[in-house]
Amino acid sequence: MIIDEVQENKCVEELRKLVKDLEQNDGTLRRFLRARNHDVVKAEDMLRKTIEWRKANKCDEALTWKIDDLIIQKFPIEYTGVDLKNRAVLYIPVGTWPVREMLEKGHREEMLKYIYVCLEKLIQEIEKTGDQFTMIVDLEDMTYWKVAHYETIQMTIKVFRDFEANYPERLGEALVINAPLVLNYVWPLVKPLLTGSTLKKVQFLGSSCAKYLPAILTYMPAASLSGKLENLMLVNKISH
Repeated sequence: MIIDEVQENKCVEELRKLVKDLEQNDGTLRRFLRARNHDVVKAEDMLRKTIEWRKANKCDEALTWKIDDLIIQKFPIEYTGVDLKNRAVLYIPVGTWPVREMLEKGHREEMLKYIYVCLEKLIQEIEKTGDQFTMIVDLEDMTYWKVAHYETIQMTIKVFRDFEANYPERLGEALVINAPLVLNYVWPLVKPLLTGSTLKKVQFLGSSCAKYLPAILTYMPAASLSGKLENLMLVNKISH
């Protein structure tokens, strides 16, 4: 449904009346409305389920949790600046993440805690400049062994499902680089969990830095690139 600002404001008013007990701001109401194509009843249902999910997982306490240094080291995330629309930028080298290895060593619960902490930190970063973020997802070093694993697939599905259901309209752009052929094994499992709106924001930019770096620079200044990508620009003499 495509509606103008006046119509959206009317939807916000309707939703505010329905969820006045939840004490949510207008920005939150707009995000949930947009995620449900401005269907007020569906937006209310989604919002109430999110509130219950947050309570069940104690998300409001997440930033006080102590995460094992090993988990933080193994699963790095880098906040690098803002894009050309002033949205927070983060670089995620998912391809290097040893998800299967750490699951097989019994770290599942600690990894889930870390995910919740990262999501709450992400919201903090987002809200410094607006209400959305852009992420660069680097899949270099992703192998078949890493992803052809039941628990790894289940955790991947859980993360995508939780994000899509409880952090609506937070994603601005997802720029995927260095995608290997093995992604064809994982993507069909993840794709059905994402809304059409989210899928439109996912851009696969290839594995050649000569192509994906200039493409990334149409979204953000060079100053917002990760250290790895900045070095690639210098080595390959890519101007900006």
